[in-house]
Amino acid sequence: MNLDYRKVLIFFIVVGGLSLYYFNVVAPKRARDHYSVIPTDQYLGENGPDLNEVQDTFERVQENEVDERLKYRFQQDMRELNTLENQVKSRQRECKAEMGKILGSRDFIDPENVVYEDVVSVYEKAFLAWTETFSRAPAVMALKKLRSILDQDYPIDPIAYRSRLKSYFICWDSKMFNFFETILEVQENNNWSPKQKLGLKNLLLTGIVDALRSNIGMPDSVQLTLTFLGSLRSSGFISDFQASELELLKEEINEFETRFMDQFGVRSQREQNLFLLRDYLARYQTFSEQLLVITEGLKEN
Repeated sequence: MNLDYRKVLIFFIVVGGLSLYYFNVVAPKRARDHYSVIPTDQYLGENGPDLNEVQDTFERVQENEVDERLKYRFQQDMRELNTLENQVKSRQRECKAEMGKILGSRDFIDPENVVYEDVVSVYEKAFLAWTETFSRAPAVMALKKLRSILDQDYPIDPIAYRSRLKSYFICWDSKMFNFFETILEVQENNNWSPKQKLGLKNLLLTGIVDALRSNIGMPDSVQLTLTFLGSLRSSGFISDFQASELELLKEEINEFETRFMDQFGVRSQREQNLFLLRDYLARYQTFSEQLLVITEGLKEN
C-alpha cells in the first residue's frame, strides 16, 4: 500500500509540473512572447529589403519550446520567400535599365521634346513600356508566397511583413505614367488625326488590361491604374458614363484605405494587425479583379 501511495503521489507531481510548464511557457498565447521579431526597418530602403540579412525568427528559441514541424515549415517558407525577394531585387534593376532606354533624357515630360514628333516611334515606346517595363512576375509570386505565410500560425510581426509587401512595388514607376501623360498632352496639342488617337487609345487600354491581368492582387497596380484611367477620361478617351464604375470603385478603395490606416500599426495588437493585413491583401485581390473587368469593358467599347 505504501509503495502504491508513493507511485500515485509521484505521478501527480510529474503531471502537475508538466501542466504548469505547458500553460505558463509553451501554450501558444505565451510562446509567442519568446519569439523575436524582425524590425520593420529591416525591410525598408530604396531597393527593398536586404535579403541576405533576413533572420530566422525561430533561431533564438529554445529547442524544447518549439514545435519542430512548425519550425521546419517556417524555415522552408522563408527560404522560398527570400529566393523570390532576391529575384524581385534583380527585376527592379532590370526595370530601371529598361525604363532608362525608353525615356532617355530627363526632359521626357516636355511635350516639345523631339521624341514625340514621330507618332510611330511614340507608339513603339508606349508598347515597350507596357509589355516589358511593367512586367514583374517575381513580385507577383512573392506576394502570393507572403500571403500563404500570413495564413499560417507563424510568430511573425505583421508590421514588418507589410514593409516587405511594399518592397514588391517595383517596375510600375510613376515616371512611366508621367510619360503616358505627356503622350496624351502631345496628341491633343499636335492635333493627331482621329485614326492616330484611336490607335493610341487601343494601345493604352490593351496595355492596361494585359498589365492588370498579370498583376492580380498587387495594390499599387490598382491605385496607379485608377489614376491613369482618370487621365484618359480627361483626354476624352473614356466617357463620363463609362467612368461611373471607375468612380464607384475608386471611392470604395479610398474608404477602405482610410479605415485600414486608422486601425493598422499598433504593435501591441498583433492579432488585430495580422487580421487587418490578411484582409487588406484579400480585398485588393478583389479590387484588382473588379478593375480588370471594368477595363476590359472599356477596351471593347
